[in-house]
Amino acid sequence: MSYEIEALSAVEKKITVQVPGQEVDIAIETVIASKGETIEQEEILSLAAQQIFAVRVKEAQKLYGIVPLNRIQIQAETLLGKGRDFCFSFVAEIIPDLEIPDYQGFEVEVKEAVVTEADIDRIIASLREQLSKLEEITEARQASAGDVVEIDFEALGPFKTMPGMSGTHHKLELGTGQTVKDFEDIIKSLKPGESKTRPVTYPADFPNPSLAGQVIETKITLRALNRKILPDIDEKLAQAVARVDSISALRDVLRHKHPQRLTQHYEKEARIRLLQDLTHKTEVPLAPTCVAGNLEDMISHYTMAMQQRGMTLTEISELTEEKRKQFLPDAELAAKRQLFLLAIAKKEQLKLETREVEQEIARQAQAAETDVNQFRLDAQQSGLLRNLKDDLMMRKVMNMLYDAAHKKIIS
Repeated sequence: MSYEIEALSAVEKKITVQVPGQEVDIAIETVIASKGETIEQEEILSLAAQQIFAVRVKEAQKLYGIVPLNRIQIQAETLLGKGRDFCFSFVAEIIPDLEIPDYQGFEVEVKEAVVTEADIDRIIASLREQLSKLEEITEARQASAGDVVEIDFEALGPFKTMPGMSGTHHKLELGTGQTVKDFEDIIKSLKPGESKTRPVTYPADFPNPSLAGQVIETKITLRALNRKILPDIDEKLAQAVARVDSISALRDVLRHKHPQRLTQHYEKEARIRLLQDLTHKTEVPLAPTCVAGNLEDMISHYTMAMQQRGMTLTEISELTEEKRKQFLPDAELAAKRQLFLLAIAKKEQLKLETREVEQEIARQAQAAETDVNQFRLDAQQSGLLRNLKDDLMMRKVMNMLYDAAHKKIIS
């Protein structure tokens, strides 16, 4: 048995493994003993190779102190057969050794969480919107700004079957910019019970590129007009929102809680800037599979967002390559930040406690409404557990960096 290691880059190591024929024969005989003589020769060799890979890859990683960032790539260099020596290699992406800048006392600006009375007024206004109710307007008049309308709508022509281009009993508040101008103008020309078919022009910068710049014949039926009834600013509102007995007490609650929310928000912004500044001072190599993984996540989120906006998978696939190019810089930046944080964890010899991992597994299982044990098993088999641990470690390092930073409070 022999191993050779080669550095392909700062983040990639290639290990070549020479397996003597005697070990190959043992692996083949073990497979036959467990599966029986009737098993196909091709499957015997495949299972024997997997057995050799499992043992020798683990041994090589231990020998060279390699902790792969993700799943390794195995390549057979010779054919596996009885009585013959066997050679294979694998490439592992690893956490690089970086020149980490001094982060003790590194300055980062943090915005001060100041809440004014005007802020409290805006929060109360938002709460009233959330608690508003609708009252039907019985007056026979056309719809106007401020009305909450109930409509049926249907695009005609080639867009008729496109998701999101038709609906019934759809509610919409006019005058709030929730839809394109032509669509709203048609509604404003209707009285309850009336229908009209008119062209609707979608602006060139419309979020769904399949609709941007299109002129689509659309039929709209106005079912009902409603007015929004906002709750009074009184003790009932205070009780509903915060279980207190007066608006004065409600304002006190908001003065206490809103700064906490702002503090969390501003701290999150400061953490991002801190990581950005420290990474900028460090030469971080790119790990190809890290970049590829980030890119696939971005494409997946884009696909889901576009489906929600009415695009078909066929339409989305036509834009995928363009989006890959667009998202690539962000995917590379995310990969650099990931490697930077993991490199610090490696340098500082940080470890995750079993309790931390189990708490995160329990949290994610609960969010997924899945049994904890089943979630853990699935995570181990899919490789998700490694990603989960890396995310936990990066969070731990980020907490350490932020704790060590000098926070300059700004207004």
